[in-house]
Amino acid sequence: MFQNIYADGIKKLLFEVLKQKYSEHELTIDRMANNINNPKDYELIGKLLVAIYETAYMKAVEEHREVLSKYGMNVEIIAKKPIEEKDKIFKKN
Repeated sequence: MFQNIYADGIKKLLFEVLKQKYSEHELTIDRMANNINNPKDYELIGKLLVAIYETAYMKAVEEHREVLSKYGMNVEIIAKKPIEEKDKIFKKN
């Protein structure tokens, strides 16, 4: 049987993001990932998933910033160090 090479990347990304909640959504993730079967769709779904994650993260940071500012605290997002290639979910060829 043909194995969808794109499904593994999508599942890995979602596993990294969802952690222990992955198993709750595994059936849905399988169905979605197995329908991605060409490079363009893979790129587009990857961008969508990253945009969702990024948007949720920034929303949470902004909400925390608002709460902390009421107590006189200033919140800034700074990168401590770049992510090493070995730790990236999507690796460059």
